[in-house]
Amino acid sequence: MIALAKQLAIAAVLLLCLFLAPFTFADNKNAADGAFIQEAESKFDIFSLSSFEMMATIHIENKGRMLDGSYRFFWNGPAQWREEIAFPGYGEVQIGGRGVVFLKRSTDFEPVRIEQLHTTLGFGSSGASFFDLDPHPDESIENIQEQSVNGLRARCAKIVRTVAQEKHERRVCVDIAAGTIVRPEGFHDTEIAPVGTKAYPRRLTFMEDGKPTVSIEITELKTVEGIPASVFESPLGATARPGCMNPRRPIPILKVDADYPLQERRNRVQGQVDVYAVIGLDGVPKQLAIARGVSPTLNRQSMNAISRWRFKPATCGGNPVDVEMLISVRFTAY
Repeated sequence: MIALAKQLAIAAVLLLCLFLAPFTFADNKNAADGAFIQEAESKFDIFSLSSFEMMATIHIENKGRMLDGSYRFFWNGPAQWREEIAFPGYGEVQIGGRGVVFLKRSTDFEPVRIEQLHTTLGFGSSGASFFDLDPHPDESIENIQEQSVNGLRARCAKIVRTVAQEKHERRVCVDIAAGTIVRPEGFHDTEIAPVGTKAYPRRLTFMEDGKPTVSIEITELKTVEGIPASVFESPLGATARPGCMNPRRPIPILKVDADYPLQERRNRVQGQVDVYAVIGLDGVPKQLAIARGVSPTLNRQSMNAISRWRFKPATCGGNPVDVEMLISVRFTAY
């Protein structure tokens, strides 16, 4: 009986291993497949440097012409950073550290071109970031293929998460030759040069409808011994909110299509509506405003739809935080 009990116990362990092995193998395989993404992120991770300064000349499209402005960024680690943006008629300062971000800007909400500027820089809470690209715990790599992206031969991973039986996909590509992140069509990052132990593009451009709307020329990017604490003093009139430099972006878990009224469609009223929103800790969009509209009717339909979207909230260090974002709704008359 004892021998039989031992045999049964061994059989049970082997059976359990057979059940667990595929899941363990899949987890290990996913980690291995995503290693090239982590390596590419690490090359551009200037935020792992102890201190650096960045200065840039920036240009944004405004009513058919390009406006010239300036950009400055100071980094003393995640507990002390400062970002400044200045254009004629517009100014913005953000001071961050120890889980709080202070913000002062000259408008009630972030304009479209300033959001595109942040996105073009590739860090912060922007959508086309150089960071936070490797698969999250609730995501998996579905396949990896070699593709041509922006004229470069790239290795691209299709990353998938499933919510309520609906697949949400994103793609991350890495330049095979340089081992650096290649962002999707519309972004052009060139003149990659070293800074300390890392590297970063010195020219970054964002294209909309085939035309550049944001261009950035980094004139200075250097490591420093340390930046005086006075640089990180909050400006008068700034508002404070919990946050960090590179939060994990909110992920939509419920999207609602906007109604396209028949009369608007027949009259071929079409285009893209950009809605400003703050995604709250509960994943609900709030403080909605039209950042760029098409018509009063389509603007209203867009706001109504986005108010019903739901998100997995952004996080800093695993803690949910509010973040600003622009949500686009496109109407196309056929």
